[in-house]
Amino acid sequence: MSKTANNNVKDNSNKHERPIVAFWNKHRKGILIATGIVGTVGTAVLTVLGVKYYWNATAFERWFKKAPLDELKTVRDNVHSEYMKHTINDEYRESLWNLLPRLDKKIREIEGVGKISSGPAYYREHGKNLYKPD
Repeated sequence: MSKTANNNVKDNSNKHERPIVAFWNKHRKGILIATGIVGTVGTAVLTVLGVKYYWNATAFERWFKKAPLDELKTVRDNVHSEYMKHTINDEYRESLWNLLPRLDKKIREIEGVGKISSGPAYYREHGKNLYKPD
């Protein structure tokens, strides 16, 4: 009699068990394996995307360091014309705005190689060399 009573107790507890818990108890190993596979694949995809983004960023930097003057001027004109379009969104416009000074600085560096700086291109308030000894 006690064995039957114990079996009935187990059956009663299973009847009142929530469906999600019952599903978990029945398919636990399969769910854990699927979760592990999805997690591994997701990590691999994110790693590949991160490496691709890093590679693209470093590829631009490598080109930027070695680019000749005529290419830099062409790129600067293209970036400026793209910046002036009214149909682009603000984030893209901001990235172009941040790129323009970098291009200008690099162009000035390349054009200024071998030139001697003559100081500022303006004179003071009343001209230059106006010192008069008493």
